[in-house]
Amino acid sequence: MGVRTEADFLASPAAQEAAMGQYLQRTERQLAANGALGAAGRMLTGTDGQPLAITAAGLVAAAHRRGAGAVARWLEHRTRTPDAPVPEANRAAFANVEQRLRAFSDVAYASRGRGGVSPSA
Repeated sequence: MGVRTEADFLASPAAQEAAMGQYLQRTERQLAANGALGAAGRMLTGTDGQPLAITAAGLVAAAHRRGAGAVARWLEHRTRTPDAPVPEANRAAFANVEQRLRAFSDVAYASRGRGGVSPSA
């Protein structure tokens, strides 16, 4: 794309879109590998006791902010031990994962590639 410097990158919306697309593909692959994408379409209970729709857009957004590992740990906690207190070491990450899941629950998202994500609304 002709990008050789940071300035070139910042001046090229096409290069930025391509880079983000590659990043999202990688994120989807990570979420698929750790099993998190399989939760898309489910309803879970958040740590606040409120229902939480799990969507592909929310999972990718949460992984973008906190990493695919944090998303997998959150899902593990909420599905296997939902009544257990959140470990202190995970509180900030889990809160952020839930915030992203809620904020992106109504966002349509189509897979960028190999992650196997289907559109969600």
